[in-house]
Amino acid sequence: MFAAVSVRRLAAGLGALALASVLAAAPPAGAAPAPALWTQVPSPNAGGTLFTSFVSDSCVSANFCATVGYTSSGGGVLQTAGAIWNGSAWSISPVVSPPGTLVFLDSVSCQGPNFCMATGQVDAGTLAEVWNGSSWAMVPSPTFPGATTASLRGVVCKGANWCTAVGDEGTATSVQAIAARWDGTAWTTVNLPAMAGSNLLEGLSCVGRNFCMATGRVHTGAVTVPLAEVWDGTTWVQIPAPDPSATGGELADVSCVNSSWCAVAGYQSVGGHAQTLAAEWDGTTWTVSATPNRSTFQNNYLGIECQSPTDCLAVGQGSGPPFFAPISAHFDGATWTSVGAPATPTGGEFDDISCVPGDQCTAVGSHEVGATASTLIATLPINRPGYRLVASDGGLFAFGGAPFFGSMGGQPLNSPIVAMADTRDGQGYYEAAGDGGIFAFGDAVFSGSMGGKPLNKPIGGLALDPSSGGYWEVATDGGLFAFGGAGFFGSMGGRHLNSPIVAMASTPDGQGYWEVAADGGVFAFGDATFFGSMGGQPLNKPIVGMAATPDGNGYWFVATDGGIFAFGDAAFAGSMGGQPLNQPIVALAADAATGGYWEVAADGGIFAFGGAAFAGSMGGQPLNRPIVGMTPA
Repeated sequence: MFAAVSVRRLAAGLGALALASVLAAAPPAGAAPAPALWTQVPSPNAGGTLFTSFVSDSCVSANFCATVGYTSSGGGVLQTAGAIWNGSAWSISPVVSPPGTLVFLDSVSCQGPNFCMATGQVDAGTLAEVWNGSSWAMVPSPTFPGATTASLRGVVCKGANWCTAVGDEGTATSVQAIAARWDGTAWTTVNLPAMAGSNLLEGLSCVGRNFCMATGRVHTGAVTVPLAEVWDGTTWVQIPAPDPSATGGELADVSCVNSSWCAVAGYQSVGGHAQTLAAEWDGTTWTVSATPNRSTFQNNYLGIECQSPTDCLAVGQGSGPPFFAPISAHFDGATWTSVGAPATPTGGEFDDISCVPGDQCTAVGSHEVGATASTLIATLPINRPGYRLVASDGGLFAFGGAPFFGSMGGQPLNSPIVAMADTRDGQGYYEAAGDGGIFAFGDAVFSGSMGGKPLNKPIGGLALDPSSGGYWEVATDGGLFAFGGAGFFGSMGGRHLNSPIVAMASTPDGQGYWEVAADGGVFAFGDATFFGSMGGQPLNKPIVGMAATPDGNGYWFVATDGGIFAFGDAAFAGSMGGQPLNQPIVALAADAATGGYWEVAADGGIFAFGGAAFAGSMGGQPLNRPIVGMTPA
């Protein structure tokens, strides 16, 4: 947000200037850009004919985001701008722009599609607006007697009746940081610790209502240095801020995972030039991490969002011939690595980022288009390890990057849940009951079921057709039932089986599938290839689960004692076979990203092998009914 503030102030002071006119320079060449992983999406522009810039965004689901900023037609006049994402497209959302020449929104925080708070500045005073699900309306904002200017630069809400904002108020001789609290009806000011010199706060992150961290800068003497303060539920306290160069810097944004782990992003002065800065706080001390830069000229991070201490994304702007361009980097808990941003051949920047776990991150900013500056919005899909577990009562438990979209837990069922399957994009899933009933959540589409129809034997497995998005149910007698666009390629229904069918898996193109029996026998249909089985071989315990490799040229089975059996190109990476278990293993899921796999026990215990990451479990936690199925996210 520092760059956006700089551009905003320059535009206000110099009149009709487009982004490139303000920022253009001839910086030295830097390293080759990282491959583009962000995807620019169509973004609307407000009424200004000179430029429109979005500087803050808040996403609460795959179907709702809000972004705010400012627009201008020149003459040093700024007006508010905003847009809403409805799950398929961005559209201008008319934010209120009260009379004035310097009117902008700097930050937005949403608690759902029916409540957002946006804050900023209107000429010499603060500005606050509320979104109610259909429109924006101004609400009275805090005032600071004696100040000649005041702005709320960062806001975080933890409910429609609790928001915190930070910013600055200034006089002719100094600028001082400010804080305020929203109680659902009115804003009130909150005291901050006294500091020498001029200072402001702009970055803000809260974990609940009793812990927040705010960041910014303080200017003492001839040097501007990073600033950090912590809210403990009662009082704001200044804490030491990371300042590795000791020659200047700023913390533009902060993201806290919990009250003892936060990450900050901004810039530090190195040889008279701004270089990116990131640091991690463990509740006591800071660790400054090396960060990539586009060049040695001017680079800074403006926004950061962390999902965990091993998963952060920072965005900003970096110089490089011939203009500034958006930059992005990812932190894996040890190292920051560049993540390619969209190409903006004539200049641009990212100002903020907001992520929806298990879905995507959205970055907003602006980029040069001819003689004007236009809004810039880009998305980055989240590929975060995770999985879901389903219990026989339909209760669903999501871990890691797997989002929760609802379940049959606590709802009446004619028959227990026996299996589950994810949709192709991981944004939905199906639960299957023993009587063939199918229950769809998220973007899963109900295409029919065997519920209420006669079955010779109960359903024992479920698989998604990755080609059509349809699905198959398989009964314990091998009978197979296809729904949606899923094709029928044969089954073991009506044929002799030594043991009941317990699971199935699809080939990658959806033109075939395997059925596996409790004795380890495998039956291949369509383009599925037989790679071997445990049929007719001694087993300590029966088979209960199956997973195919990503290329369809192999598969694994798992037995109730945790034993793993690998065939084709499936690699054996370890198992729970021969190791003590509190409850028997009930399912298996493959991690397509690493070639590893997970086993899950009836008590929800998770056992990860190969490169599969452990993201949590229900082991040791109370369950109303045992776990019966698992899917990777």
